Amino acid sequence: MPVIIFFIVMVVLSPLLLSGNWPFTHEPFRYLILFDHFREAVFQGIIYPRWLPDLYGGYGYPEFVFYQPLFFFFALPFSFLPGYPVLGMMVCVAALLFLGAWGVYLAARELTDKVFAVFPAILFIMTPYVFVDLYVRGDLSELMAMMLMPWPFFFLFAAKRQFTAGKARTKEYFLIAIALALLIAAHPLVTGIFLPVFVIGAVSLMTSLPDGRKTFILLVLLAITGALALSAVYWLPFLQLKGAVAMGRGIEGGWLPINHVVYPSQLFSRFWGFKGSVPGPHDGMSFQLGAPHFILAVVGAWLMSDKVFFRMIFLAYGVLTLMMTSWASFIWKGNTLLDLLQFPWRILSVIALIQVFCCCGWQKLGLSAGRKAIVLSLILFSMLLYYLPVFVPYHRGLSPARALVMLKNERGQDLSSFKTYDIAEFTPLSAEALRDHPRNAEPLMYLLDANRDIPIAAEGKFQIRGAISVINRSKLVINQLYFPGWRVSINGREVDDKVLKASTQPDGRMSVELLPGIQEVRAWYGGPPGQGLIVIFSGCAVCLLAWRMNMLVLARKEPEKDHR
Repeated sequence: MPVIIFFIVMVVLSPLLLSGNWPFTHEPFRYLILFDHFREAVFQGIIYPRWLPDLYGGYGYPEFVFYQPLFFFFALPFSFLPGYPVLGMMVCVAALLFLGAWGVYLAARELTDKVFAVFPAILFIMTPYVFVDLYVRGDLSELMAMMLMPWPFFFLFAAKRQFTAGKARTKEYFLIAIALALLIAAHPLVTGIFLPVFVIGAVSLMTSLPDGRKTFILLVLLAITGALALSAVYWLPFLQLKGAVAMGRGIEGGWLPINHVVYPSQLFSRFWGFKGSVPGPHDGMSFQLGAPHFILAVVGAWLMSDKVFFRMIFLAYGVLTLMMTSWASFIWKGNTLLDLLQFPWRILSVIALIQVFCCCGWQKLGLSAGRKAIVLSLILFSMLLYYLPVFVPYHRGLSPARALVMLKNERGQDLSSFKTYDIAEFTPLSAEALRDHPRNAEPLMYLLDANRDIPIAAEGKFQIRGAISVINRSKLVINQLYFPGWRVSINGREVDDKVLKASTQPDGRMSVELLPGIQEVRAWYGGPPGQGLIVIFSGCAVCLLAWRMNMLVLARKEPEKDHR
């Protein structure tokens, strides 16, 4: 089975493999450049890079305080491959696709037989929205979230199987927690849509249990809580600091969700384009469910309509599909949590998994192994013929050589342009006054003098260090934007954050008062305030939840022992 799945992954990646180019998408440079910044920080000893000092005209930008980090951590090992950055990214994407398909295969084995389970795995990788994320949007974080979604369900199915057999273990619920925590770190917005579907799936599985239903659903809820605790190091600072940046830019003007609803005709249109999403039905990109996928899902759900799980997930399939269409425009008119999703059609990333789960219902036909292979082969061949004209138009891309030149050029312009590679929604609110004054060749530190600014030689940019001989009481300016979590020490004594914030320049840059004498100054971004407490809280919460899970599992096993 791994060989078959690997082959299908290679088919999906064939436009990249045959051209050797990195796709020129809506985000042609963003992931390559942000990853280069991220990688540089890790190599400088920053375990979790949250602040990128070269962005925003050289004054720094809190990119990974807010933006989901998991893809960049996942991509790190692949960056050691030759042909950086393109070859490493291609192998990274191939690994992601294989991870997703293998997850669907394992999950499907819990719903159907071993041979048939490869069918939904192949369907999943061939979902049109996978191609949209990879070749049109270039949203690798969302693609990663799609590929991680099967795993919480796989562990949920395994937990239900063990529970039914009277062999409940803490292991499966802890794995659910880990899988969901990774999903949150990959893409929290997509996870927000996925979690209700996951809960619906858990409830539907609970109804088929002969006994212990409350215990089962409580264990699942504890696993979800555990996921929130494990991922708190990411999402708690996000919530804590979102008021310090221009977050609203992501959901205003042309980015309003109401401007990006899907029109019903687009769900089955074979139109394929590489442009963007616009108000109205004339978008330059595809939002199709895939007619073959839809038909297979509807028939599969109908064949298995006697099973609560299939009825419930098919209901979720229908509700989510309607939610993103113009028929549900009223829920996208603003002032709700759904606004954070930004694009209603982003729901397609969750629908992709539900579709293929519904397709598992085809095993109800009860065909022999030989006939099953023939039928599935005919279906897959027909799908390839159907989708081939849609995906063939891919022809644009950056060659490895051009990508490397582009990367060097972009990095060379870091200090001279206010690039953030997004719509600057993470810009600190105090930073607007700097828009016309990039740092260029200015040093990271200088003394303010009555007649002139005195440059100070400083080492590093992730750990800024400088020794200054001060004659008179002076003000030292650090050419980085103040943001909660910055730390500055003078001769080993740390400046209080309230003092640092109060002494911030009108344009948002940090400054400190220096007394006469030799002063050794060190400045670094130490992570969001209270980061240590968040880690302690997370660890304690996980331990407490694991203990509670274990107690419930042991209580489940006791009646079995008494019965024997």
